[in-house]
Amino acid sequence: MAPPPHPSPYADAHKSLNGPGDARPTAYQILKDEGVVGKMTDKTFLVTGGTAGLGLETVRQLAKTGARVFFTARDEEKAKAAVDGLLEEGKTDAELKDARVEWVKIDHSSLKSVKEGTEDFLERSDQLDVLVCNAGKPMNILLIQEAVSLTNNRDIPDPIRYHRRRLRESARH
Repeated sequence: MAPPPHPSPYADAHKSLNGPGDARPTAYQILKDEGVVGKMTDKTFLVTGGTAGLGLETVRQLAKTGARVFFTARDEEKAKAAVDGLLEEGKTDAELKDARVEWVKIDHSSLKSVKEGTEDFLERSDQLDVLVCNAGKPMNILLIQEAVSLTNNRDIPDPIRYHRRRLRESARH
C-alpha cells in the first residue's frame, strides 16, 4: 500500500512513542492547528459514553470548537457531574467558557433505552453532523435486555442503523 500523497504533519511525532510528554500532539493541539477552535458553532456532535475517560475528553475537546455537543450516559448523577465539571472548567479555560454541552440518557445495552434516547435527542436537535461511537462493553450480546433471539442475526438490534433511520425520517418533516 502506497503512503498517502500528503503525509500527516504529525507523522514524525508518532515515530517514537514514549508515553506522556512525548512529541505526539494532543487533540487540542490538532484543533488549534486546524483552526477550528471556536469556529464550528453551526455543528452538532453526539458522543456515546461521555461521562469519563476518553469519552469525556472527546466531549471536552469537541466543546472547544464551539459546536453543540451531546453525550450519552446511563447514570444521571455521572452525566450531571460531567456537565457541571465542564462548566466549572469554563470559568478558567476560555475555550470552554461558552461550551454547549448536553447529555442524553441512553443505556446502550437496551434497545428500548436507545429508542427513547434517540427520541429525546431528536426533540432537542434537528441536526447531527458527527456521531462518535465511544461507548462500549465487552462483546457480550447477552447484555441486551430485550430477550433477543440469538438464533437469527437479523434480530440483533442495530442502534446506529436505528439512529440513521430516525434522523432521515425527521429530516423529511
